[in-house]
Amino acid sequence: MFKYFAQYFYRHYRTPLPFLCVITPIFDPALPSLKLLIKDLQQQNFPDFIHVLVSNGPSPQCNKYLTQLASMDSRFRYVELKKAPERTWQQLQVNLGARKNYCLTHFDAERYVFIDADSSITNRSFIAQLYLSHQILHKDILVPQIRLRGRILPEFPVRMGSIDMTNITFSRRIAKSAHYPTDPWKYFFATDFLFFFDINTATNTSFLPFTYLVKDARRSYKSVGEKIYGSNH
Repeated sequence: MFKYFAQYFYRHYRTPLPFLCVITPIFDPALPSLKLLIKDLQQQNFPDFIHVLVSNGPSPQCNKYLTQLASMDSRFRYVELKKAPERTWQQLQVNLGARKNYCLTHFDAERYVFIDADSSITNRSFIAQLYLSHQILHKDILVPQIRLRGRILPEFPVRMGSIDMTNITFSRRIAKSAHYPTDPWKYFFATDFLFFFDINTATNTSFLPFTYLVKDARRSYKSVGEKIYGSNH
């Protein structure tokens, strides 16, 4: 049903830009999980998206796989930035923020979302439902639900720890004017919440009543954060 309504709006209000830009920081150990995330996106019933996969320095296995994939499906884009240190939690967060900001600056879409490689998109109508919400509500920030370790996020009131990066989808206007946090002195706090806090106002946000994703669903690898601290951040 959502697909057909989305297609109706799409025929009448289509723009030259892709609707959704999915941004995923990657590295080679994440490749098995990443392949499953890509499959989830390819199975979406409203296919107007691009998926930007951005690596900190060389990721030869990802590069090979994604180059082959892009030759068959141009929606998938591999970006390899200059290697930056990730030996501390602060360096990791600075680097992740820099990669996200690079993608926001260099790729154009109507709406953006950050999704980690080990996430599972469980709702095949996610992009269709997001597109309908985008067309009907005209809000810069649309917040669908996710599942994380048995919890449904966001939780209310929205505060640190009650919202996740994958909840937050935001418009091109926000993407081109906002800045994902890259100040290491702030990383005693949750960077996702800081980003939401910076861009959210009482009038530009709508919370959507559907769950689209399970985070940390495919833990086939240790994240860089786990390697630094031995736990998941």
